[in-house]
Amino acid sequence: MKKYISIALCLAALAATSCKDFLNQPVVSSISSENLLSNQNEMELVANYMIEAHMPEYDNVGLASGDSYCDLSATKSHRDFYRPSVNISSKEGAWASGNWSLIRRANYIIANIERGRANVTKDVFCHFKGLGYFWRAYGYYAKVTTFSDVPWIDHVMRTDDEALYAARDDRELVMHHVLEDINIACDSLSTAAAYFKTSRVTVNKYVALAFKARLCLYEGTYRKYHSVNPSTQQPWNNKYETAEDFLKEAVKACEELINSKKFSLHKTYKELFTSEVIPTDEVIWSCQYSSALPKYHDLTWYFNSATYGQMYSPTAAFVNHYLKTDGKPVLDHHLTLANIYTGRDGRMAQTILAPGHTYVNGTKTLLKTPDMTMTRTGYCWIKYSIEDVNHYSKSLDPTSLPIFRYGEILLAYAEAKAELGQMDETVWNQTIKLLRERAGVTSIYPGSASYVQDPWLQHYYNSVSPKPISDILLEIRRERVTELVYENGNRVYDLYRWHCGDVICRSWEGIWVDSMNPFTFQ
Repeated sequence: MKKYISIALCLAALAATSCKDFLNQPVVSSISSENLLSNQNEMELVANYMIEAHMPEYDNVGLASGDSYCDLSATKSHRDFYRPSVNISSKEGAWASGNWSLIRRANYIIANIERGRANVTKDVFCHFKGLGYFWRAYGYYAKVTTFSDVPWIDHVMRTDDEALYAARDDRELVMHHVLEDINIACDSLSTAAAYFKTSRVTVNKYVALAFKARLCLYEGTYRKYHSVNPSTQQPWNNKYETAEDFLKEAVKACEELINSKKFSLHKTYKELFTSEVIPTDEVIWSCQYSSALPKYHDLTWYFNSATYGQMYSPTAAFVNHYLKTDGKPVLDHHLTLANIYTGRDGRMAQTILAPGHTYVNGTKTLLKTPDMTMTRTGYCWIKYSIEDVNHYSKSLDPTSLPIFRYGEILLAYAEAKAELGQMDETVWNQTIKLLRERAGVTSIYPGSASYVQDPWLQHYYNSVSPKPISDILLEIRRERVTELVYENGNRVYDLYRWHCGDVICRSWEGIWVDSMNPFTFQ
């Protein structure tokens, strides 16, 4: 553990004092770790540093490298992780000492927050204590989803600490502690206005609940669809929590968020991904960018360039997930690019390029058509695209990006309830129906008289799943694709937890073209 916090943090703390006080201070280049966290200013200093250092950036939020290399997106090349020659050294970066810094810093907060208890109110103390537990759970979730078994370290290590050479602990023990941590965070973190800001950057109780819903859904379904721990190839021992326990915890977190009535679905889907001022009605936690600072990212450039990035291109498998507006599936997948969009889910034309879409070039507004030099499938992503040529080859995007949003909570709630055998039409109407109605799609409850089964969807998942998937779960999986594509790596982690990773090995397909229906796009 480093003994001192960087000079940048020190300067930020000194900025809170008056000019006279500052000029009377001796020259300071660091704050001793023996004194840090002794008052509210220092607690806030450390909290802001954790956001600065460990909140995911645009490429992990909107580009989400895992989602870039899955069944829904074709690319110029593939990840080494999916090649036959992969070995543990391919993931060495995720195990390097620097990649454990989040957990080390979280342990520091947990171990030393008591210093300031007497100098702050009870609510302030509880909030900043909760931050330590939130970030430790956040760090360990990333480790477990990458490695499964990992060593559980719950203290600030020194250079001679035996834990530096510790063996990996059982995943079930680690996730038991992660669940303990996130529950402490949910109970401790505040919902006060000081921590529930319109920027949606600050970690608060709602952020912790959203994260709990995501991690518990992941672990519960992972254990349901995998009969053994992949690290040991041994059956789950269920010494701590079962798969069902994690799914019940996911339900509890979702219900608390839903019942808080602090969030709702934003009216327009695409505005969630192209707005500088984040839509606070739906977004729970966000990665903030700004033209005023300025702080920009380059997602538009990535998705509109043949050379910058991987020529990310939607696949036919992705397009096939979209329903028609009447709530029924498309049964003929031999549709050309010109008519495949007709009468489809409104999110489709807000996610991939469709006829009638426009862009700005100087003072002109022009129709945008597929550039076949930069798409491998004939389809083009527009979900995050700012449609101005000035953005197509520059890092100029000021749009803020959602990390957690209410749409994901509704999906997590629906799936957890369905996996527990508790899905009914009431739950469906509280969740999937709301998402489909926003997209202009008629909601049809699976099993009702008007429901039409989708043979393509059934084969797509049931052909690789170790367990048969019901119509309700298939529709929830469909909805996760059409609602959450290219967000925070959700797709690739969904495939992992469902034991459906084999679909990543399938050949990519693009638009349907034949001699009777030449390629047209107007």
